Amino acid sequence: SDIVASFDLSSNKDHIFIDHNRSEIVSRFMYPLYLTPIYIFGLNESVYFFWLHHFFVAFTIIFIFLSASKIGGASAGLLGAFVYASQLQIAYWFNWANLVELFHFQLSLFMYCSLLCWERASGKRVVLMAIFGAMLFCTRPEGLAIAAVALLVLAYRLMVPRFGATRVIAV
Repeated sequence: SDIVASFDLSSNKDHIFIDHNRSEIVSRFMYPLYLTPIYIFGLNESVYFFWLHHFFVAFTIIFIFLSASKIGGASAGLLGAFVYASQLQIAYWFNWANLVELFHFQLSLFMYCSLLCWERASGKRVVLMAIFGAMLFCTRPEGLAIAAVALLVLAYRLMVPRFGATRVIAV
């Protein structure tokens, strides 16, 4: 309820998740969106956080495995998923609200869609990449820079063959 109340800019309360300037509200509204079923269906908050964060971490591990497998094969996918799953931060996320798991989930989903676009860019894949990039920005402010760089790299990759460039100069 504090998260939902923090959208009211007229109040003077300090809230954990959302600052009282509009840029923070725009760049962090995904987590309250994921929490709305608690209030719509009257769910137990502790149980909902537990299962929501299990969902985030499980699918983050899956998307890291799929992404790393595309880059370096199944062994690289298993190693990447293992490294993410074994970090201490993941051990303490069970029953309280934390934006980190959502950010990792959105980032891994965006990374997987970016690799799909890099592999073969189609209209549907580019639109999905743009949607997940916007969702990444709406999770944390640094998501905008990540999404913008990925979209610029994709645009560069798509434009290089059209202009006849045969080699890329590495810095």
